[in-house]
Formats: sequence, structure tokens, C-alpha cells
Amino acid sequence: MTFRKLVAILIIGALGGVMAAVFALPILVKVNFLGAAATIGKFLEPQTIVTRVEEKTVIVPEANYFGQAIGKIKDSVIVVQSFSGGKLIRSGSGIILTQDGLIFTTNNVAPPEAQVFQVISAGKILNAKIVFRDPAKNIAIVSVSQDGLPVVALNSELPKLGQNLLVFSKLIEFGKDNAAVAVALVSQVDDNKNVFKISFPYDPYLYGSAVIDNKGEVLGMLDFRNQKPIIIFAQTISDTLSSYLAKPR
Repeated sequence: MTFRKLVAILIIGALGGVMAAVFALPILVKVNFLGAAATIGKFLEPQTIVTRVEEKTVIVPEANYFGQAIGKIKDSVIVVQSFSGGKLIRSGSGIILTQDGLIFTTNNVAPPEAQVFQVISAGKILNAKIVFRDPAKNIAIVSVSQDGLPVVALNSELPKLGQNLLVFSKLIEFGKDNAAVAVALVSQVDDNKNVFKISFPYDPYLYGSAVIDNKGEVLGMLDFRNQKPIIIFAQTISDTLSSYLAKPR
């Protein structure tokens, strides 16, 4: 089968989903239905990658490229929720750093004004507490009492300019945590400063998402400043964890 025929089949098959997303998503956004506006797809089959572009659901023809990566990372990314006065005030993603329950997320996903925190992993709700935060860097470490958790693999190497990476998150939909992905293009690489930038649209539901390569390794965490994407790099995540673990408790 030629590539053009394959693309044509995918477009026809996705047309219904595209139309549904175009008309349904704006309505869901207006009622602030948590996770619905940003939910890209459930991974019933790891070979299918679905992404959100301008509120339209499209199939990305890179399934083989990212298929194994999704399978590797999916259990190591979890939902982080913050509550105040018995109400949910923030929800985002986090990545599991240690088997005994240390989770890295952004500070605004677990803000200091919240009184109660929880994480949702594989459908299981776990009470959580904040053990470290750095508002200036917008980072936080969350702790849960759980052993044997699947940890992420961090990779501090720079991607290549023009390379496609995957933004992998967990969102709540109808009370269940679901995986969601979107493709991000590497738009700038600075070898001297050992940093890179991505081209990616703002989405308030995607704070704390893992930015991964095709091997399922985490290159960084997604953050936004002035609605522009920035990366909390893997080296920063690793250094923060090491610094926290080195402190006497």
C-alpha cells in the first residue's frame, strides 16, 4: 500500500472524530469539563497515536515511531490534583521518579494555597503531600505512600533541531485517568547552553506533562510562561531529586 493511500484511509477514518472534536470541544470548554477539552485519545491500541491540534483530533502517521515509547512511559506518568475547601482547584500531570513514591510536577499544579493533594495512578487514588517546592523554577516534588511504582527514565541529551517529540500527559475523563499525547516539534537547540525549545500550543490542562523521545525517555517536563511552552529539563529534574534526597530528614 502506498503512503498516499494510507494517509487517505487514515483521513477518512478520522473524519468522524475530527467533526466531533470541532463541534463538541468548544461546548465542553465552556462548561469547564475537566480534561475533556484537552483529551486527545485513549490508548486502546499502542499503534495508534492521536493528537490535538487547534481543537481538532487527527491521526499522526508516526505510530511505529512512538508506539514502543508510549508503552514504556504510560504507567510512569500520573495525574496530580489539588483541592481547597473541598473543591478541585488544579489538575495536571506528574512523573514518578522513585519506586517508593516521589513524584515530580510543576509548582502551579500543586499550589501552596491548596490543602489537600492526591495522585491518580492506574485508576488508584493515593493521598499525597508536598515535600519540596521551588516557586521560582515552578517545580515541586510530591510524595505518596506506595512502593513498587514504575519510574521514568531521564535523558539529558539534546534532541535534534526539527525532531518530533511527544508530550505525554494523564487527564481525568468521566472519573478515570486516561493517557493523552500531542506531537511537539523541536524548534531551537542551543548546544552551548545545553537547552532546547519546542513549538507547542498553550493548554492549561497539560502542565506537568512529560516530554519524551521515541525511546520513551523523558527529556523534560512541559511548563508554560506567558502561555509559551518552556521545558523543565531532565538534568534539572535529576539535580532537584538528588538535592532533596541528600538533605537529612
